Amino acid sequence: QTPDPNQENRIDYLNLGEKVTHALRENWKHEFNFGLSRRDRRTQDPDDGLLGYMRAPYDGFTLNWVDYFDKGSSVPVYDAPYGPDDYRYRGANYGLDYRHTVTFSGAKASGILTAGVEHLLQTYRQGGNYGYLSDNLSLTSLYLNNQTLLAGDALSINSGLRYDNHEKAGGNTTGMIGAAWDIRRHGLILRGNYGSAFRAPSIYEVFSASGNPALDPETSTTGELGVEKYDSRGRYRIGLSWWHSEVK
Repeated sequence: QTPDPNQENRIDYLNLGEKVTHALRENWKHEFNFGLSRRDRRTQDPDDGLLGYMRAPYDGFTLNWVDYFDKGSSVPVYDAPYGPDDYRYRGANYGLDYRHTVTFSGAKASGILTAGVEHLLQTYRQGGNYGYLSDNLSLTSLYLNNQTLLAGDALSINSGLRYDNHEKAGGNTTGMIGAAWDIRRHGLILRGNYGSAFRAPSIYEVFSASGNPALDPETSTTGELGVEKYDSRGRYRIGLSWWHSEVK
C-alpha cells in the first residue's frame, strides 16, 4: 500500500453518564440516569497526484479499470480516485431514563417490580463533498418489568412490557415472559422464554451518505427452551438450549 502523505483522518469520541438514586421507602426507590455519546469524524485528503509505484501481483492487475498490467510490472499509483476528500460527520445520542423500583417479600413470594420512561434524542450533522445535512430523531419509551420468586425461590417468573414511540417509525408494543424451575433434589433446572423486540433505524442508517430514509423498523420474536443439570457441590454444570428467532 503506497502511503498518502497528506491524508488526515481524525475521530473524536465523548461518553458521559450519571446516575442519581433516592430511596422513598425501605423497599421503594426512584432513579434518574443520563447518558451522552458523541462521535466527530473529520477527513481531509487533497489530490496529491502520483504517490509512487507498486508491483502488479498478478496478470491483468488494475487500479482504475482502464490500465491493466502484467504480473511484476511497475504500476503507477495516483491519489485519484481516492481523493480529494473533505468531509465531516458529527453524531450524538442523548439518553434520559427515569424509573421506580419496588421490592416485595412475603412467606410465599418475593420479587422486584420496575416501571420507567426513557427518552433518546439522536442528532446528525454532515458537511463536505458528500453534501450537507442536519437532522434529529427521537424515541420515547415506557416499560414495566417484573421478577417474582415462588416455592422457596425455586420457581422464577420474569415478565416485561414495553412501548416505543419512534418519531418516524411510529409506535410499537413488545413484551416477554419467561420461567425457570429449579428441581433441587434432582439438580435440574427447566426454563423457557418467549419475547418480541422492536428496533427502529438509527439516525446514521437513515440520513448518512449511505443511508436510506425509507428504511422500515425491524421486529423480531424469539423463543427458547432449555435444561440444565448441575451438581449440588458445584463440581459440574451441563446445559442444553433450543431457540428460534424470526426477524422482519
